[in-house]
Amino acid sequence: MNFCVKYALFFCALAFSIGVKAEPTSGNVSIKEIRAYAASGTTTSGVVYVQVDSKPLCDTDWFRIDLRYSGAKEMHSVALAALASGKKVKLEIKPKASCEWGHELQSIYIVAG
Repeated sequence: MNFCVKYALFFCALAFSIGVKAEPTSGNVSIKEIRAYAASGTTTSGVVYVQVDSKPLCDTDWFRIDLRYSGAKEMHSVALAALASGKKVKLEIKPKASCEWGHELQSIYIVAG
């Protein structure tokens, strides 16, 4: 292949990859409620349920932060800050074969503005 064709293919691939999201991500939503839930047993850390004002992903408005994982407390803090300030957030869920009520969050971030 000549140099120009390789160069063009490289930039086409780069342009395509910029617009692709790694995981399913919601649009801007507001948090309506946060519920911390103590799990029974000694091997689990519990979960935090987050309710938003629409059904942006998986046809549900409830999502779960599993406190067993690193970064979970930080996601809980972001959710609390968004609720207290009235700021909108975007949710990113973990990919699964099927969606359900309380689908697990992979990330949550506050949207400026």
